[in-house]
Amino acid sequence: MKLWAVLLHYFTSAAWGLAVTDWAGRKALNHAVDAQPPIVRMNPLQQSLPALVRQTTWSILILVVAGVLLAGCGSASARVRGVAPLNLNDNNESTPVDVRFFQLADDGAFRRATFDALWVDAGKALGGDLLGAPVVKTVFPGSRSDQPTLIQLGKLSGKTKFIGVMGLYRRTDGTDRRTLVLALDRIEKDVIELSGYSVALSTEGTPAEGGKGASNPPAAPTKTASGGG
Repeated sequence: MKLWAVLLHYFTSAAWGLAVTDWAGRKALNHAVDAQPPIVRMNPLQQSLPALVRQTTWSILILVVAGVLLAGCGSASARVRGVAPLNLNDNNESTPVDVRFFQLADDGAFRRATFDALWVDAGKALGGDLLGAPVVKTVFPGSRSDQPTLIQLGKLSGKTKFIGVMGLYRRTDGTDRRTLVLALDRIEKDVIELSGYSVALSTEGTPAEGGKGASNPPAAPTKTASGGG
């Protein structure tokens, strides 16, 4: 047999073998594909739904926890009016007076404390009844017909039950009514009026109810305060 015939036979046999192998491979692949379960394609909304549910659940939990942490905490404001004559100086002129507002867990220590003790070291005088630092605001002389000024007392402690009020007058009148204590539920209902050398409720304020209302601590002997006002 001639050489070219041998080569032709060889290449023809190789090509036929490759064709048969390719056909068998394709048939097996098609069979495997047919045997697989159908692919269910989800739209983007269906695919993101579980993640959305998880995110919403976490958001609700965070809001609940934040609500629990903030429960019992809020803010309050006092309605205050200065009425001339107020905090008279040596020239018999009305002058502004600084006022301290104390958050109190109980009113007992505030009622028992002397004015000087509250002035010098309120923390020592009030002990555990004092909640946080007092708020200090300046009240200016005006008239009884003026609208009360709203004084923000800041964030309230969850333990706050009373608000102590202290006018930092340089001297007293005969009754020494420079301090006042109110139940927390009265602080936004009553009008605190500063006049002369005293702190009291305005007559336009709603009358206090029993022991939960406002009252001045027992009067101390008349004296000049140890400090400026």
